[in-house]
Amino acid sequence: MFIGLRKIKEKILGYLLPTLTRYTFSLKLNQGTFNIFIDTKCLVMSPRPGDETYAMGGFMAKHPKNFEVLTLTDGSKGVPEKDKIDARFIMRKEFNAVMEMLRVRGHKFFDIEEGKLIQNYHTFSKIDISEIDYIFVPNIFEENLDSKAILLHLKKLISEKEHKETLKMVFYELYCPISLPNYTVDITLTQTLKQDMMDLYVSRRTNNPHPDVVLSLNKYRSKTEGGYNESFMVMDISTFNTLVEQINPKEILIRSV
Repeated sequence: MFIGLRKIKEKILGYLLPTLTRYTFSLKLNQGTFNIFIDTKCLVMSPRPGDETYAMGGFMAKHPKNFEVLTLTDGSKGVPEKDKIDARFIMRKEFNAVMEMLRVRGHKFFDIEEGKLIQNYHTFSKIDISEIDYIFVPNIFEENLDSKAILLHLKKLISEKEHKETLKMVFYELYCPISLPNYTVDITLTQTLKQDMMDLYVSRRTNNPHPDVVLSLNKYRSKTEGGYNESFMVMDISTFNTLVEQINPKEILIRSV
């Protein structure tokens, strides 16, 4: 009987479950802790200004000198009542103000039009990842076109550019919470600063997710009374590449036109 059940289980896991689900369950699911040392280099890739702060502002606030932040598009669709030029100016100003408050090691605002990142690998390919230990990106369940474009471009970049053998890829959560986070960061002492940084993104106050919703998720993630946590999914390059292979680049290109 047990042999029969085992064969059924192997068949389900081997053939019936989507590749995405199988690789999700293959990750180390017990809660791990980031080892951030003085020389640890972390790179955060944000689809648009604000996503980086909403998703992991508390973590960055704990170790600002270990982080470099890139916002890959101009966020011009984030201020619908403004034209693209004015919206870009507003988003750049807010992004720079937050980064100055945070005092990260470095930051850059890309001028790629929001929604068009998939068409701009040439610009993306100039990113230097040679000394990076952790790369933080939107999780694969996010439906935003630029979020998926980041994953596709990054997979290609890793195959073409020099990088550490120990490089780890990290999914953060924003619009779509991660169902099985395997790393968590206690941001109880920095959640007030995170809230202050989110408040600087005035143009995003009317958009989802609202800062209060983000902090509610952080509170839900904590196992302690009155605590706040940010959660992540950490994986090696091989697992990351296999997951990203499930994204259809042609579909992203069609939807971006």
